Amino acid sequence: MTKAQAYVADPANKDEVLKIVSDFQKQPVGMNAALLSDYTFRPNVDKSYVDDMLAIAGYLKATNRIQGDAKDVLSYTFTGPLKAANAAAVEVEGQWAP
Repeated sequence: MTKAQAYVADPANKDEVLKIVSDFQKQPVGMNAALLSDYTFRPNVDKSYVDDMLAIAGYLKATNRIQGDAKDVLSYTFTGPLKAANAAAVEVEGQWAP
């Protein structure tokens, strides 16, 4: 999965990726090029990941989709496979393991 994400993130593959996505979605390439023009994806587990997960948990709590206190983000984050594929992508260690 991390290899696929790196392939998609590489600007050299942009045209091919846009065609694949557009064909699959049955949408115009130009539309998807515009929609995804500023999209970047970093699968890193870092402070930004923790902040994003806290924001999502905060929203879910505010909308009564989480009852009680939200769990610590890292308590349900498993970084083992990502660390094995790309150790530099794991700046904050997850605490969960199967």
